[in-house]
Amino acid sequence: MGRRYVQRVDVLLEAESRADIQVVRAYDLHLLTGDRRGQHAIRLSGQMRLILTFEDERSVIVEEVVDYHG
Repeated sequence: MGRRYVQRVDVLLEAESRADIQVVRAYDLHLLTGDRRGQHAIRLSGQMRLILTFEDERSVIVEEVVDYHG
């Protein structure tokens, strides 16, 4: 899981905008709802997600890694 986390963070650092991440289907970037309204998630593994908050198109905060089934 650690390797995949590092890979995803590297992608975030290299991205010019949120659109650069959205086009890669394997990342499954999606907007969250409910208590996480305004946050996004990208897939790390089958049920592990990296939770993000976009401050603007070029700035992102990595909030946490969660098991969304747990």
